[in-house]
Amino acid sequence: FTGMVSQEAIENIQGRLVLEHQGRLSYELSKLIAKHFVQKINDPSEFIALIAQCEQVNITTDEENHRAQKAKGVYAAASIHLVEWNRLSIEHREFLWKTKLRCKVSNADAYAPDVKA
Repeated sequence: FTGMVSQEAIENIQGRLVLEHQGRLSYELSKLIAKHFVQKINDPSEFIALIAQCEQVNITTDEENHRAQKAKGVYAAASIHLVEWNRLSIEHREFLWKTKLRCKVSNADAYAPDVKA
């Protein structure tokens, strides 16, 4: 998780929200394979880096996810505006952590609600 949530997701917190992959893995992987084939490159490090980069997610609405796909991951073209996690209300952070992050992203613990007695 990148720590970013779309403004629309915040405004529609009870709506259909998704973990949106801004990086287009299939598209980018196809380009990389073609490059390695043409240039006869035999080095997996670029593949590993690409997968790590493309697996990063933001929280958006389902509709925004479709717009992002059509815009090839260009959020400005899809009219998606991101907000930093720490700018969300505590209630929104708790809700999103429970419903979208916990047990779903590798770095969920970094965004867990602060449970002080």
